[in-house]
Amino acid sequence: MSAPIDARAWNAARHTRRRRGCLLLIVLPLGVISLMLAWAGVRLFDRPNIARNFTAEFNTRFENIPEDQKAWPLYRQAIIERLAVKPSGDLLMNWPTFPGGPMWDDSAEQIAKLQPVLDKVRQAAALPCFGRQLSDRQDPDILRAEAAANGQPYIPEPPGEPNPMMLGVLLPDPANMRNFAKDLSVDTYFAAEAGHGERAVRNFEAMLGLSVHARESETLIGQLVQIAIEALAERQLAQILSNYPDLFARDQLERLQAAFTTIGRPGPAPDEGITRFDLNMTMERAFFYDIVQRSFSDDGKGNGHMTLEGARVLSTIGSLGGSTGENASMMAAALLSASRRSTVDKYDGLMDRFEAAAAKRPWQRQPGELELGTEVEQLHASKLGRARYPLITMLMPALSKAALHKDLADARRDAAITTIALARYHADHRCYPAALSDLMSDYLPALPLDPVDGQPLRYLHTPRGPILYSLGFDKDDDQGRAPENSDLAQPLVSTYPSGDKDGDWVLYPSPMPQAPEENDN
Repeated sequence: MSAPIDARAWNAARHTRRRRGCLLLIVLPLGVISLMLAWAGVRLFDRPNIARNFTAEFNTRFENIPEDQKAWPLYRQAIIERLAVKPSGDLLMNWPTFPGGPMWDDSAEQIAKLQPVLDKVRQAAALPCFGRQLSDRQDPDILRAEAAANGQPYIPEPPGEPNPMMLGVLLPDPANMRNFAKDLSVDTYFAAEAGHGERAVRNFEAMLGLSVHARESETLIGQLVQIAIEALAERQLAQILSNYPDLFARDQLERLQAAFTTIGRPGPAPDEGITRFDLNMTMERAFFYDIVQRSFSDDGKGNGHMTLEGARVLSTIGSLGGSTGENASMMAAALLSASRRSTVDKYDGLMDRFEAAAAKRPWQRQPGELELGTEVEQLHASKLGRARYPLITMLMPALSKAALHKDLADARRDAAITTIALARYHADHRCYPAALSDLMSDYLPALPLDPVDGQPLRYLHTPRGPILYSLGFDKDDDQGRAPENSDLAQPLVSTYPSGDKDGDWVLYPSPMPQAPEENDN
């Protein structure tokens, strides 16, 4: 028989087990909480390792370039001089002007004042290198000239950072580059009216040189400025050739064609079309990688976690939560963000997909192939997505439109080259060719392509002269008929949400700008 149970001992053991269970219920959560606090402390108070100076890396490319090959000193002086003679009053509001447009007569005096400035711009634009180093501070002499022009006291900026955040680095004067292009454009109208073909050629060469220098920063905005300046030159070229057909001599037409050809792709010609504009995303990636190194810890193997200091960096770029609860939002971002490797891998994957799609011609892409925005928007719409990938949801630029603008730049540039070829053919034969194929070998290296379908741009030989056009936004052939507002017919990128888009995108001929009709009411 078994020994009788000692009730007191059994009860004591039961109470001991209960106390241990209760203690375990208390200690275990406290232990978990302690571990979580320790983990959070490491994540929050670990510091990023800022190992790379992207600005210095960019600037080293200029170390071995002779000073006389750098355009920036001339541009810098031109900017300062232009500030002293900028248009005033109503002319400033209507600048740039065009023949018959507002303040056109008053523009003659302004253009005369600008000639020393434009001479420097032409000299600068002919040099091979822009040569301005990136910095987070503006040029003090330009700031001083701006203050004087605006009647304000000059306030010097503090010294710049030795390793500035890339997002705070100033771009190489895109506004001034575009202003110079507009000045040259106005001067070109005056040159055409006076019959000065050489002056007009030099202005076109300078505008295209400006556009190449705008691209040198390799930033997306720099490349879009290049496209904008090119578009200004290409549109004006079509206007000049349409309205002043005898302005240029044969050798001047050849110089113009060479200038428009070399801005597109200075290397070998593309397999299709005449020129190609390749988007360079090197600096866009550098902007992102620089924020990563300032936001994440670094384990030396390409990984790490978001730090509280990094969350503060994000807060300065774009608020994580507004004034109320901002500290909590920063802590949440630091604690919930994906790892450094995961963040970079996801970003690189998006960029790789975009670059692969952008490298294709528009007619070769599948529908939606450029649209990375949907995936980024899905991340942004999700609280978890914003918490996991805050850098991507905040910093990923709208890339699809940039690629489409690049595609249109290819079409406009090839059309400009073809238009000059038509003028050269006419100068030699006193007539226009029956077909674009007649220009091959002697006047064109290849046929220009329509961005809509990849076929050669449409060409009509009419009694009034040649018409060169794309199928346009509506993708059908209207036999060179443009809508009342020809910009509405531009394919790929619809700048205008509404309006008559039924018609072709006519690239040549092009009417001169028209002053808006005055409203009597």
